[in-house]
Amino acid sequence: YANVAMDRVRNTAPEVISYSPVMENETDSINCTTPIVLNFNWDMDTESVQKAFSIDPPVEGNITFEDSQYRMVFTPTRPYEVATLYTVKLDKSAKHPGNMSMAEDFSFTFLTQGRNQLKLLAASPSEGAVLHYPKPTIEVRFDNVLDPVNIRDLIKLQDSEGNDVSINLRSAKYNQLGDSYGNYYFTTAADLKQGQNYKLKIDASLHDVENIAIVDPIEINFTAGDVSRSETAVEEFETPDMITFDATQSIGTTTAKAIRSTAQKLFGSASYNFTYTFNADEAHVVFTTDDTFGSSTVVDNTQTIGMHIYGDLSCDEIWLQLSSGNDTQEILLTNVDFRGWQFRETRLDQLNPGKDYRISGIKITRTKPFFSESGSFFLDNMLVYTSSDIHFIATSKAINVYPNPASDILKIQSDTSVQRWTLYSLSGSCIATGSETTIDTSNIPSGTYLLKIQTEGKEFCYPVLIVH
Repeated sequence: YANVAMDRVRNTAPEVISYSPVMENETDSINCTTPIVLNFNWDMDTESVQKAFSIDPPVEGNITFEDSQYRMVFTPTRPYEVATLYTVKLDKSAKHPGNMSMAEDFSFTFLTQGRNQLKLLAASPSEGAVLHYPKPTIEVRFDNVLDPVNIRDLIKLQDSEGNDVSINLRSAKYNQLGDSYGNYYFTTAADLKQGQNYKLKIDASLHDVENIAIVDPIEINFTAGDVSRSETAVEEFETPDMITFDATQSIGTTTAKAIRSTAQKLFGSASYNFTYTFNADEAHVVFTTDDTFGSSTVVDNTQTIGMHIYGDLSCDEIWLQLSSGNDTQEILLTNVDFRGWQFRETRLDQLNPGKDYRISGIKITRTKPFFSESGSFFLDNMLVYTSSDIHFIATSKAINVYPNPASDILKIQSDTSVQRWTLYSLSGSCIATGSETTIDTSNIPSGTYLLKIQTEGKEFCYPVLIVH
């Protein structure tokens, strides 16, 4: 027996015998991540094929060969542009190892679809947020149903040192929103450490059921803290039957109710749970309050209302209805763009001056994107206080406040001289003031504050978290 060298005789010109993607008709379109495949009648000379291959408009990608060089595969580095007509061409200079070239050029066209990237529509926490620390729930929502394969490895929570944070595996769920959207959420296995920074990392390879990926990795940085406010509440949401569904004011609502609940609470024995179901895109639901709500609390346009809210990341809006006789005003409290407990407040400077108002109703308005037809959130302790004259000003590179969160000291680094700083509570009370660039915070209670810094001709305001 002998190994006889066999020299293949390639006696005909190479040609493309099949290709993909193929458009079924003029109205068809192709997934923006679909590779381009050319199948030949002969094994091909790879170098000449790569030189002869082109796409217009140009697309970066990688060319590989399969099936003993009978098949060429072009994989785009990034998805094709949306709704774009591409022309694929293989010049007739492509040849096989028998040194015979193609008889003529080969080309075909395809039209791409309207999506080329999996988009993050909402996340809790959001970038830079303070997340309530006791075993919080983390959630991300996308514009299409997720492919669940390896999803726990592609979406991770890490601490400030880059270590993975353990999660409650039983709490982890995905694609709970219906056919149009995809989501993933989980609860941490233990409480987060107050004042510590965390990072939610989403790998670039996370993709949906149509193999559309997010393309670029996503990182969401946030801080764990206590969002509860300890000031005296004007309404503790402990009294049953003081808030009722008002069908006459509601539009596009199937069912709704507001009940005293012990399922989620920050203070006392209970909170109030608001649940509703919409049946139209343009919809809102109204709940009216009786005379016992907030006792005899009245407000005017110089004040601010703050509430502790347990959100469901519905992205619906919560509005407050305030009435003074026949004059009823609606003021936006918050968009429910978070999951878990948050403290949200709204100034009442839109109210007519010189009038006293009471909270006569709570209105929830459906907004886009329509993640779900139903919603459920909780309200706990409501505060009313005089509006501070402090306004958030965009931070400047000329000013740096650190560490934030702070424990014992807080430092101010400035390109210009610091004339004075003032530390305020969120209710507007002055906590401390001075002119030095190192602030002793060891005796200041843990919480969120506003630091106003005055320099030469400028004034800046920064949110500061103090944690002991």
